[in-house]
Amino acid sequence: MKRVIPVFLLTTIAAFIAAQPCSELFFSEYMEGTSNNKALEIFNPTTMPVNLAGYKVQLYTNGSSAVQTTLNLSGTVAPGDVYVIVNPQANATVKANRDTSSGVTNFNGNDAIALVKGTASIDIIGQIGVDPGASGWMLSGGG
Repeated sequence: MKRVIPVFLLTTIAAFIAAQPCSELFFSEYMEGTSNNKALEIFNPTTMPVNLAGYKVQLYTNGSSAVQTTLNLSGTVAPGDVYVIVNPQANATVKANRDTSSGVTNFNGNDAIALVKGTASIDIIGQIGVDPGASGWMLSGGG
């Protein structure tokens, strides 16, 4: 008899693992437009509202490993919804979509941004402590 059961079992386990929903907030958009038209979007992929108490966004500028600016988040993000942070100097069109404004959006292409829950980084744009210069950041796995 062929090994149908082990192959079926492995396929089923792999499908189950791949189908697991994301259980934590993450950055879903980074916008760096002209001048101060900058924004961050945080997505709630869960089926429950998420209270933002204990979450913060941290900006690390120019390859620094020290936090330059921190925004302690507040409020709630509904399931499948987003929380939008915009630059205080953004234009009216960008500001129209905001949940809050903060200097944590004073970033440019060589600044890392972390979404933190308690003391744990749960999502990071860029690489903390590294100024990528013109070559950019390396992806996990060397890509």
